[in-house]
Amino acid sequence: MKYNIGVFFIMKKRYIVIILITIFIIFLGFIAVSNNTPKFIKNNSPFKIYFTAKPFDFKVETKKYIFYINKKASENIKLSTYNLYDTLNDKIGSVVNKLENASNVIKGSLKEVLKSMPILNIIIKPLIQHNY
Repeated sequence: MKYNIGVFFIMKKRYIVIILITIFIIFLGFIAVSNNTPKFIKNNSPFKIYFTAKPFDFKVETKKYIFYINKKASENIKLSTYNLYDTLNDKIGSVVNKLENASNVIKGSLKEVLKSMPILNIIIKPLIQHNY
């Protein structure tokens, strides 16, 4: 009996899609039930879920941590990203300036040493004139 490999992969993809849809529906049901739980029960629970659609606010609280997704979270991520970019840009600029300064000092010192050696001056002089 010969099996077509393409059909097998299509069937496998269908099963994966069905499983993912099922997990998503269960997750939405869990959120709906947890969100509609009365506050006096939520207050005694170590795990709480709060959800509102407009404005979008999704918050999961445990005893130690709070995970939230809302406009405030996206603004915090955006601000942190800009701050990180600015800090890295400043640090990289500082390192580049220090490297350029060190390179110029080394070039100047090397030129002075080579100028003081007459035999090397004949060989190196064309290189110094062309700024190699």
